[in-house]
Amino acid sequence: MKNNTTFWKTLLGLTAILFLIVGLPKIFIDHEYLQGFPMLITTVVFGFGYIKILKGEIVETNTSLNTGFIFLAISLGMIINQGNIGIGFWGFSIVLFLSGLFGLIHTKRRENE
Repeated sequence: MKNNTTFWKTLLGLTAILFLIVGLPKIFIDHEYLQGFPMLITTVVFGFGYIKILKGEIVETNTSLNTGFIFLAISLGMIINQGNIGIGFWGFSIVLFLSGLFGLIHTKRRENE
């Protein structure tokens, strides 16, 4: 499982930085708020997951976390082309990713008790 969390640590860290680098200019230079703010919120969510992996609260991944991550990447692209439908799909993806993340944290805490 060590390699799995190392992979996720790298993936979440790099994508959080990437979305931050793309999201800030979208808001402050291009004034495309509908595209920029979801990227910044996604950066915060991925950063939260990254911190939880660093603290050792996540030792494995689950299907909800994996699927949520993939859907988040797809939905951010959909926001550009399809507006409100993309926002809805992005919201669903955030919920899916966070449910996987909190499910893993809760499972880890239950095992420690």
